[in-house]
Amino acid sequence: MLTVGHEEPGRFGEDDLELLVKLARSSAAAIANAIDFQRERRIARALTLGFVPESLPNLPGYETGLLYAPAANEATGGDVYGAWPVGGGECVAVLVGDVAGKGVETAALSAMVRFFVEARSWDSLCPAVILEQANSMLLGRLPRDAFVTAFLGILTSDSLRYTNAGHLPPLHVRGDEVSTLESHGLPLGVLESQTYTSSDLELAPGDLVFAHTDGLIEARRAGEMYGAERLARFVAGAAGTPPKELVRAVHDEVTGWADGISDDAVALALRRTA
Repeated sequence: MLTVGHEEPGRFGEDDLELLVKLARSSAAAIANAIDFQRERRIARALTLGFVPESLPNLPGYETGLLYAPAANEATGGDVYGAWPVGGGECVAVLVGDVAGKGVETAALSAMVRFFVEARSWDSLCPAVILEQANSMLLGRLPRDAFVTAFLGILTSDSLRYTNAGHLPPLHVRGDEVSTLESHGLPLGVLESQTYTSSDLELAPGDLVFAHTDGLIEARRAGEMYGAERLARFVAGAAGTPPKELVRAVHDEVTGWADGISDDAVALALRRTA
C-alpha cells in the first residue's frame, strides 16, 4: 500500500493520481524482485551448504582450514568443495571445484557433483578413477553448456595423490619456495571418453597446500584483476599462519583490495605438522 497525504484539502488531482500509480507499480515490482532474489539466494546457499560439513575431518599430523564465502550481491552457488574420510578413515579426500554459471540451477548442479564424486570415492583411492567415473555419471545429467572444474586429492599421513580436471592449480609452499600443482585434463562434462592421470606429492613437515576457486583471483578494482600471482605472493608471505586463520586472511586481503567480491569464494589450506 502506498499512502500520500497533504495538509491542503483537494491538493491532489488526476495527474497526481496517475503519477502515484506509476510510482506504486514500479515500487511494487522492485520489492517483488528483491523478495525473489532473497528467496533464490537462500535456496542456493542451502543447496551449497547442505551437502558439505561445516568443518574438515581430523587427520593426525595436519592442520586444516576451510572457508566458503558466498558473493555479497549475487545468488550464486556454483562452487564445489568438501572433505570426507576414505580408506577406512586412514585417508581424507579433499575436493575443490566450480560449476560454470550462477543461481539456483547452478547450486543444484554443484550439490549433485559433490554427491557423485564422494559416492565414487568409497571403493577407490585413485582420484583419476574417481573423476573419470564421476564424469561418466555427469555427462547425461549436466546441461549441454555446463561443465565442472575439479581438483580432487587423497591425503595420507605424508603425501597427497591428486588429479586436477581443469581447475585452478593449487599452490604448494615449502619454505620460501612456491609452486603450482599440475593439471591432468579437461573439466568434467566436456568429453565422454575423458581419461585422467594422478600425481603424487610428498609432503614434508611444514609444507602447505592451498586450493581455491576463481572468486578470489578474479576480484577486480578499477578493471584490474587481483590475479593468481598476487595471490601466490600473499599466501607465501602468510604461510606460517595457522590454516584456519590463513584462509580468512586471504579472503580479507582480497575483499579489502577489491572492496568486495562479486563471486563465491572457496579457500582450502592443508599443512603437514608431523
